[in-house]
Formats: sequence, structure tokens, C-alpha cells
Amino acid sequence: MRGSEASMILDGDLNCSFDSGFADITMGAASPRLSRHERIKAAIKILRDRRISILDFMSTILDPSQLDFAVNRDRIYYSSKEEKENLKDESSRGKLEQVLDHMFADARGRSRLLNWFHPHAVTYVCETVSAKWMP
Repeated sequence: MRGSEASMILDGDLNCSFDSGFADITMGAASPRLSRHERIKAAIKILRDRRISILDFMSTILDPSQLDFAVNRDRIYYSSKEEKENLKDESSRGKLEQVLDHMFADARGRSRLLNWFHPHAVTYVCETVSAKWMP
């Protein structure tokens, strides 16, 4: 997926029908308040209708070369004010950590994460040990 395609999805389609979970805001009619779950389903439908996979969408947003999405990346990596307030409790987890926890809780996700992370973990441990014990 190219940046322009993702940008179109992020910027557009405010006039989607009720079928996709959005009200036509140009009509001026009050729209029913949708639950968070229903809004997410509607967003997935928009992606599916545009033949954009969730992973292509995420990969484009997370790609540092896609400058159009820098603000979106910042919102993923930096905690919001609300999230920081909720994280004062040591047992709380940020949203990004929750996503990773959900992936790790699923055997399929755990396998993929561990396979990806193994060479990175080895490098990290070697660098940490080297920095600590070798001047």
C-alpha cells in the first residue's frame, strides 16, 4: 500500500453510508452514537472495501519513510496524557504494550514474535553485556 492510499483512508470517506457504520455528516441529521467496537468494525470494513489489509495499513503508518504519517507514529510510540495518567499504577500497561501482550497471549502471535525477536534479543544482550563489562 502506498502512502497516498493510506492517506486517502485516514483523510476521507466522511460520507460513508450507515452500512459501514458512519453517518453521512453532510446531511445534518444526528447520527446514532456508535460503540467503540462498532466504530472499529466500520473502520475495518472501509479497509476491506478498499482492499487494504490491516498489516499493510499498519506497516505504512509505521514506516519512517512515510512522512505523511509521522503524527500517527508519534501517537503510537508516545503515551497520551490520558494514558500517562493511567500508567501511574505499576500494574497498568500502555496501549502499545497491550497490543504486544495480546499478540503474545495467542500461540500464533507468540511464535511469530519470538521468531522475529530472537536475533534482536541476542544483539541486545551482547551490546548490554559489552557496554557494562567492557570499557
